[in-house]
Amino acid sequence: TLCLVLSGLFTNTVCAQEYQPIPITSGFSADVIANGTGSSTTSTNNDVDGVSYAFVSKDFKLTSSSSPLSYGLPINGIITSAVASTPGLNYQLASYSGNNSLRLQNANDNGTLVFTTPIPVLNLYMLATGGSGACTVNVDVNFQDNTSQTFTGISISDWYGGSNYAIQGIGRINITNDGLESGSGTNPRLYQIPLAISAANQSKPVKSVTVTKSGTGGIPNIFAFSADVYTSCPAPTNITYTSNVDGATFNWTAPASVPSGG
Repeated sequence: TLCLVLSGLFTNTVCAQEYQPIPITSGFSADVIANGTGSSTTSTNNDVDGVSYAFVSKDFKLTSSSSPLSYGLPINGIITSAVASTPGLNYQLASYSGNNSLRLQNANDNGTLVFTTPIPVLNLYMLATGGSGACTVNVDVNFQDNTSQTFTGISISDWYGGSNYAIQGIGRINITNDGLESGSGTNPRLYQIPLAISAANQSKPVKSVTVTKSGTGGIPNIFAFSADVYTSCPAPTNITYTSNVDGATFNWTAPASVPSGG
């Protein structure tokens, strides 16, 4: 029986993307994540949605004797994306003890998030949400050679109920009265928004991203970026293998550009 099991065919997928979170050195404009012990007003300076609700970290306690939360943002700020098409993609949130959101309340409000180390990328992934409704932004990806690539009309879902979320069920708090809401295990949400860099720009290090609120709607909150990193020796994609007890067959899609070494 064991031999029959071992001789069966197994098909598996291997991930070849080179994902990495991008550290941000400046540009956040608001602290919208309550953390630590004490009233939420002492650890935030703004809300997400314009009507007094903010995110909450799992380490938040109103008093030292309060029960630990079963929901909330990870204490270490690391979010592993739930989007199935990007397995292994992580985001690093900014410190909960300082500004951690690029918050754009009014039409044409904008801000620039500066990357600690410029990096060339194939795809950028923006972690964002909309407070009090869906919203639209324009995004300028700024390269080290002072050129840029513009993405217009980028939609961001309201923090309740949208799709393509990186994380859900993280709860929130009313910063006027410290009222906690669990979100029933599915809300609020942070969304993963892909920005595909054109082939002509992929080898250019990205130094910053400028986000502008376009028109009316909810309040955009931008929290982090991650990337599929560009390399001059690109890896194949869609790697699969089928194996049995005495061999295996590999299949893959060759990279669009031939590696410089052949």
